[in-house]
Amino acid sequence: MGYYDGKVLALKKGESVKECIFLDMEIFRDYVKSLGHHMVLYNKRQVPNIWFNFDNCIQPNNIRGYDAKNSFNLKYPLGAIHLILGIVGHKKKIEIKKEAICPLLYTDGTFKNLFNYPDNCLSWLNFLCAEEKNSPLKTIFFNDHHTTSSLMIVLRDFFEQLRQINNGSRGADKIKISNSSGEPVNLVKKGNAFSISNEQRNKVFTCLC
Repeated sequence: MGYYDGKVLALKKGESVKECIFLDMEIFRDYVKSLGHHMVLYNKRQVPNIWFNFDNCIQPNNIRGYDAKNSFNLKYPLGAIHLILGIVGHKKKIEIKKEAICPLLYTDGTFKNLFNYPDNCLSWLNFLCAEEKNSPLKTIFFNDHHTTSSLMIVLRDFFEQLRQINNGSRGADKIKISNSSGEPVNLVKKGNAFSISNEQRNKVFTCLC
């Protein structure tokens, strides 16, 4: 168990990265399991000879053969959670409650991509079989709960809740353990190990609850 923001890694004492699965973060090591959805390949016609380092990474753009040079406009437009739900939901029934729809549309700015790039979003939802009866993605993206106006209202209220948690600013949904220079922040040393500060931990717990 741990947390990695691309600059600083906080890992439970005694854990090995080989025993972890990194979510929403591609790890370029063939012995590490990860899942991400960023554009990691520049040109599929010039694939590096060490590309096997992504063999243990679930990466939708790589799966569909999309790269930055030739098909950036086709890149995966949803969040890592939607990819996970699309995969796991075909093996196990996952209930998506009505009150969970708004946060799941907020994740990674998905709600903005739905309106900015509807054709690409529909392409990926089709790829993930989101309209199938038992898919949890069907509840999120093809539900009858929200009109466009009602969705704007619940998103507005959700944003306000996040601002209240974070003293009037956005960002309550993120754990911050490094600054823009890559220096560790919000970590408290305890003996030979570090833990996330109580303030940062409480902020995230409040957001999740």
